[in-house]
Order: sequence, then structure tokens, then C-alpha cells
Amino acid sequence: MENNALNEMDRVDSNLHVEMLAEQFLDRVMNDFKRSKILEEIDQSLKNKDFYV
Repeated sequence: MENNALNEMDRVDSNLHVEMLAEQFLDRVMNDFKRSKILEEIDQSLKNKDFYV
């Protein structure tokens, strides 16, 4: 019975680790996407000379 409990804890720990990695991956993808969009807007503004001093 003790082995079953340890195996269950290992499985939960493994699932938690995978979940945390997935969340970090999604955060990184979203941040990269947002950064890319901001850089595109900056480039477009510079191209159009549409900026404020």
C-alpha cells in the first residue's frame, strides 16, 4: 500500500512538472508574439513617420 501511495505521488509530481513546463512554454510564446506585434507597430510608425517627439 505504501508503494501505491509513493507511485501516486510520483505521478502527481510528474504531472505537475509537465503542467508547469507547458505553462512556461505558453507564457513564452505569448510574450514573443506580443513583442513581435509591438516591433511591427514600431516599424510601421517609423515607416509612416507617425511618431511624437
